[in-house]
Amino acid sequence: MQRDRQAIIDLLPAPGGPVEVDEVLGRIDDVYTHDAWNSLSIEGYRVSEEMIEKIRSGSWDPEADKSDATSRDAMAAKGYWNVFQSAREVVKTSIERGARSRCATI
Repeated sequence: MQRDRQAIIDLLPAPGGPVEVDEVLGRIDDVYTHDAWNSLSIEGYRVSEEMIEKIRSGSWDPEADKSDATSRDAMAAKGYWNVFQSAREVVKTSIERGARSRCATI
């Protein structure tokens, strides 16, 4: 955890400074596949970058592909994707609200 602290600090904007939402979200998106693979592997799931990208791209279809529907690992990766998207929205909203509050004080 402590070794990841600096990576997170580098990723997030400094408090109070101007921030480009798209830049921050792009950086978050850039690390998604590695982050998902690492996190899911630590939890004992057998996932591949290909599986993670299939889910990310929206081509994972448990209704059309029986192997997608029965893969416990793919379902865990899908859950990770859903949580990742929620966290991404929190970051986006926080940055946007911060930008509005800074504009209001100028």
